[in-house]
This record gives sequence, structure tokens and C-alpha cells, in this order.
Amino acid sequence: DTTYPLRNIFFLDTSTGWVCGGTTDTITYIAEKGIIAKTTDGGNTWVNQIEDYPLEIEAIHFTDQNNGWAVAYKDTASSGVFLHTTDGGTNWVESYGPPGVNGNYGLYDVKFFDTQEGWAVGGGDISGWQNNNFAIFLHTTDGGQTWTSQEIYPGSLPGAAPFAFDINDSIFGIAGGSHLSIYRFPVGGPGVAENHKKKLFYLSISPNPFRYRTTIKYTGPYSNTASILIFDSAGRIIKSFNKNINIWDGTDNNGAELASGVYFVRLNIKNYQEIKKVSLIR
Repeated sequence: DTTYPLRNIFFLDTSTGWVCGGTTDTITYIAEKGIIAKTTDGGNTWVNQIEDYPLEIEAIHFTDQNNGWAVAYKDTASSGVFLHTTDGGTNWVESYGPPGVNGNYGLYDVKFFDTQEGWAVGGGDISGWQNNNFAIFLHTTDGGQTWTSQEIYPGSLPGAAPFAFDINDSIFGIAGGSHLSIYRFPVGGPGVAENHKKKLFYLSISPNPFRYRTTIKYTGPYSNTASILIFDSAGRIIKSFNKNINIWDGTDNNGAELASGVYFVRLNIKNYQEIKKVSLIR
């Protein structure tokens, strides 16, 4: 038994399933507690795998007995939160989505095709995520190590964020939220042609890791509108480029040498984003 409201349920087969949920302060919109529970007897008994987690857990999905994902949201100072397990839910690892263009955001649903490719949806607004003024779609093909994102900002009215989605074929998915917001999106990722899964935009970084310099290259259409930003682990912009091919020597916009570590390279072009990690070794 649990006193927490339950948000989502997923069954892998007739016996094994998981539920998740939690509580949020209705005035401050700050998540307070979260829970994940598992059953192996068709729901007759449940065992808590996560209890009193400091975030409300919105959705959960497993691809097999071991590999699963959940999404949660924090407060207005963070991007969406992921939880990932490779041992059936005994242990969970927390990670964050890429920085939002329009503002911070929360995640409300997640699904994976296999251990590598998955989707998550959510939304936020320029001052946080309470009004859900824009929708965000995240896509990964490397098990959540990197995520590409697409944001849709229809205006100032609340209710733009999708709360749930489903994918019925290999071409399109459907997502929906409050205020009759419905989205039809290509499952190959933002910027993918509707009738096939050929990628239109491509961001490459080589070598990676690097010591002295690396080439950051964009290949695709609309090259005159493309911009490339590099973020540190705190989400601060430390370098910017506006060319297709750029040589980065590990310095910031002021020419100061940066410390060794992992940085995030984000390609912005029209309403498409792609984010990749790059490692600098001094």
C-alpha cells in the first residue's frame, strides 16, 4: 500500500510490472516525494524499489526484465530528470536532459524501443514549467547518453505540454496534453522527413576526446542559420560559433583555457537541436 498518488503503470508481461508516482506542492509546484514499486505476481503484491525520492516520478517504461527508464521533474531551476536502471529497478541512476532553449522544463512520459533508442516528452515556460507554455520532445539513440530536442512554443496560453504519447508505427507518434494540445511527430527524431527516417541534420566532433583542438562540423541544409554553442557542466555558455566548420582549441569566448572535463556541444538550426558530449583532456 502507498499513500502517494500513482501516475503511471507499466507491465512487461502478465506477471512483472512497475508503478510510479509521488506528490507535489500545489502552491509552489515543487515536487516533494516520489515512489517506484514492482510486482512479479501480476499485481497481487508490490515491493517498493524507490521510496521518499525527492522528486515526483511521472512515468516509467521497461524494454526487458533489466533495462528501464523513468522521468521526473524537479523545480523551476532544472531541466527534466531521468532515472535509469539496468538491474530491474534495484538500483537507479539519475541524469538530466539537455538545457532548454525557451526555459526550464519537466518531463511527463518516456518510452524506449530498445536499450538504445527512446523518446521523452514534457514542457515548460520561460519562468519555469508551471504553465507548460511550450512542448519539448527528446530523442536518444545511444541509451540516453545524449539527447536531441525539439521545442514547440505556440504562444502564451498554458497547456501546451504533452503529458503522454504513444508510437503505433515506425513513422509517426502522437502526443497529447491539456487544453486539447495534440502533436504528431516523426519517430526518427526532430528534423526527419515524414516518409522515411533519413536524417537531415548532422553534428560531428572529431577527435573526441581531444587535447589541443577538435573540429566541430555541421552538415545539412539551412547552414546560414545554424549556430553552435558549447556549455559547461553547470549549463553556462562558454563558447559560441556560427560557421559550418569550426576548430575549437579548448578556450572560452574570452580566450581563456578551460579545465579538463566534459562539455556539451549544441547545434541550433530552425526548430531543431542536437546535443553531443565532448571531452577535453589537458
